[in-house]
Amino acid sequence: NSTIMRHNEVYRRQLIKEWSPMNNITPSELKVKLTANSDIKLIDCRELEEWEAVRIKHANLIPLSQFEEQSNQIELTDDEIVVHCHSGVRSLRACAYLKSLGHKNVTNLVGGIKLWEEEGLEVLK
Repeated sequence: NSTIMRHNEVYRRQLIKEWSPMNNITPSELKVKLTANSDIKLIDCRELEEWEAVRIKHANLIPLSQFEEQSNQIELTDDEIVVHCHSGVRSLRACAYLKSLGHKNVTNLVGGIKLWEEEGLEVLK
């Protein structure tokens, strides 16, 4: 039963990556990009309590609940902005909002920090 559930979760994430109108990136793809390019702006749109428990190095916290008020901190540039949350759902909303403000190079982290950790990538606790 857990094998079926895991397969369904992998399938769901693949569907989001392929069919979402938003640009999407997997954790392993993002790790490669972050290693090669320091100009990527990584935004964590989870809430403060989640951020304090675990976070991705170099991510900046802008909670979705405060996104409208704090999104003016994000300079309008051509630099890539990658947004993540716990599983990739809230970050889709944040990405859509940033695009509505005129940001053109916005990407959603598929699976969020949950998949980032599952893939064994480094987090700060």
